[in-house]
Amino acid sequence: MSSVIYKKGISIIELLIYVAILAVIGVVLSGYFVAALRAQSEHDHRDDLANGVQNITTVLRQEAARAVQLMNPSPGATSTSLLIMNVDGAVLFQLNGSMLQRISGSSTVPLANTRVRVRTLWFEGNAYVEPRLGATSTSVRYHVVLEHLQAPEMLRSVDGTLLIGKDTL
Repeated sequence: MSSVIYKKGISIIELLIYVAILAVIGVVLSGYFVAALRAQSEHDHRDDLANGVQNITTVLRQEAARAVQLMNPSPGATSTSLLIMNVDGAVLFQLNGSMLQRISGSSTVPLANTRVRVRTLWFEGNAYVEPRLGATSTSVRYHVVLEHLQAPEMLRSVDGTLLIGKDTL
């Protein structure tokens, strides 16, 4: 009787089949991984824009509520800067390059993070009579469009009205 001895192991053909299967699985998984990274990046960009809009709106409302007088823009005029007076002094909102800043005394604070830039900004002064009080009040309409630096096609805008010396409209 002859005995056949089989060597334990895999052939080169089997090895190539395993490598091919692993390569296909790797390609499929890498596609999911790349898609997940893109989705996370887009989510981060949207968060940056939303946080910028929220911060700008919050700071403008807080300063308008503390304001005693609107210096610029005058009623009926439009400007790219806003200057108001409060009990502590003047507060100026203006663009420095593409960043909206709050300037008060020697303090300068950017109102959005460095990954976001202001594409469009304007303030419009208004005066109106409050019927119940019979007094003239001042308000400022504003419009801001933010653009993400890493994804310029992503925009976020905000429009609002600030009542000088009032908490809400």
